Amino acid sequence: MTPAAAPAPPARPPSPADVGIRHVRYEWCWSCVIATVRVQSRAYPTASRRERWLRGLPYSLLALLLGPWGVPWGPVGTTRAVWLNLTGGVDADAPFGPPGG
Repeated sequence: MTPAAAPAPPARPPSPADVGIRHVRYEWCWSCVIATVRVQSRAYPTASRRERWLRGLPYSLLALLLGPWGVPWGPVGTTRAVWLNLTGGVDADAPFGPPGG
């Protein structure tokens, strides 16, 4: 009689990087006459460019409603937030700078 083969170890579940999921943050801003504050959302796991664009729409609308009322940085911050959101958000998985720098 031959010994039975040992069962294979359980397969490791795929990580988000293996599946192609990116964690993305979105930006919005609010302004009050002389003060403009830029805010980033929590990181959302997203799988496609379309999903990133759709998730960014509410943050773009929020920025358009609350952002342009500050002088002089309200319109600048609003434009930046809307542009970032409509181009897919800010990649939260990216490193914060060059290695060793």
